[in-house]
Amino acid sequence: MNVLAPSPCLAEGSPAYDEFLGLLGEKVRLMDWKKYRGGLDNKCEFSPAHPVFEKGGFKLLWLLFFAADTTGTHSIYRNWKDVEIMFHISTLLPFETANPQQLARKRHIGNVSG
Repeated sequence: MNVLAPSPCLAEGSPAYDEFLGLLGEKVRLMDWKKYRGGLDNKCEFSPAHPVFEKGGFKLLWLLFFAADTTGTHSIYRNWKDVEIMFHISTLLPFETANPQQLARKRHIGNVSG
């Protein structure tokens, strides 16, 4: 299979590229990922609890929670011979339409050290 890696400035890859990613490893949801994450964001954030209702000594609280997903929602993970690998895939990193240079993507792709 002849597959070229897309530019960091492309929003998504081709079906052949997605098939190639499937050969590298499994596509995993980063949120709450417990294994090796390779520096990618896997946390969600919570706002402080706010009282909504109080009656008879009981308080009903609400938490506003949102997923940061600053490095995307998914990535490609592989455990090969007890070595965990998290691939930084440009097409799975957030794409900012207002940023033609895609600096956030380049930061993660160009800053990989061993």
